[in-house]
Order: sequence, then C-alpha cells, then structure tokens
Amino acid sequence: MKSIAISILAIFIIVNIASSQEVKVMASYSTSTYFKFKSNFGYGIGINKIIKEKNKFGFTFTHQFYQKHYSYTYYSDAYGITYERDANAKNQKLSFLFSYVFNIAKTEKSKTFLGPSISLNYFKINEDLHEVIKDSTSTDYNYIQWDMSKIGIGLVFEYEHFIFSDQMSIVFSMQPELVFYSQINTYGASGPGLVPFFNFGLAFQYLLPKPKGIKQ
Repeated sequence: MKSIAISILAIFIIVNIASSQEVKVMASYSTSTYFKFKSNFGYGIGINKIIKEKNKFGFTFTHQFYQKHYSYTYYSDAYGITYERDANAKNQKLSFLFSYVFNIAKTEKSKTFLGPSISLNYFKINEDLHEVIKDSTSTDYNYIQWDMSKIGIGLVFEYEHFIFSDQMSIVFSMQPELVFYSQINTYGASGPGLVPFFNFGLAFQYLLPKPKGIKQ
C-alpha cells in the first residue's frame, strides 16, 4: 500500500512540474513544541500552478536541520525504567507540502494569498546519547530512528512583492500546521500525539514565460 501511495505521489508531482508556471527557491525555518525539533533551519524548492488567473495550487519540498544539545528524561513502558539522557542531536525534517491559496489582496507591486494546506512529513532522529539509568549505570551510543509519513494540516499565508519585473518576486510565507505525529494514547508511543509547527519561508520566485498560444 505504501509503495502504491508513493508511486501515485511521484506521478502527481511530475505532472505538476511539467505544467507548473512558477518556480521558487527558499530559505526555511520552523519551530514546534516537540523538543527534538524545537528550532529548525533549512532550504526548500517549490512550484505553483496558477488557477483561474489569480489563485494558486502549490507544491513545496523543504529539508530542515536541528543540531542542538539537550537533555531529557525517557520512561520505558515496557521495562518500567527511567532513563536520563544527554543528546547531541543531528535531527532532520523533510516535508512535502500541498497548498491551494486564494488571492485576497492585490496592488501594483504586491499580492497577498491565503489558503489551506496538507503535508506529508518525515522525521529523522539522529542522536549521540549519554544515558544514565537510576543514577548508576551509564552508557554512550548513537540512536537513529525514522518517523515516517506523518500527516500535517494547516493554513498558508503568503505575501508576494515584485522586483524588477512582474516575472520575479520575493515571497514571505507563514504556515501554522498541526502534525499527527503518533496515535494519541498509544501504549509505548515514542513521540507526542499532535505537534503544532510554525513554518516560515523567504523565497525568490520566478514566473515562467507563457507558451505561445496558451493563456496563463
């Protein structure tokens, strides 16, 4: 089932790249309530398809990094043991975002958009751990785990300001979303149930020239 879903997603992305009308590259930042992904910096690339000459359907990929030192307490439901951990994290967040935004305001030099979004998120936890059990036994090891295919639902706000011409613009985006990380109240779940993320982006966007004979 997962392979079928991934194949459908890949075909969908390829089709939209082929018919896209805007491309963008961006610097991205996100923050969340989950301590393993508290403050993340990265990059992104995206495409937009213009709908009805003003609204936009968008696809954006972002890759973010969280490299911090932090401490936390972990309780094992299976063994009934509490672990005190110091972690040097090299965690990563990969996100595939789909959005449909409406042009809610327009001036000669700018446009403002607002609309819903849905995302598919992958989280890589890579920690060098110093672990202490009951203030006695300690050990050092590297811990790697992928938390896969986490769905997020949110809202996208974009402010686009044209530079030089109507084909080039700088875009500031803000996207609060709620990620369904683990099933709520699941016994032994390694992560929180719901995680709010606040995503920000600053992008350079380019409007591709119209093919001859096609109205954009």
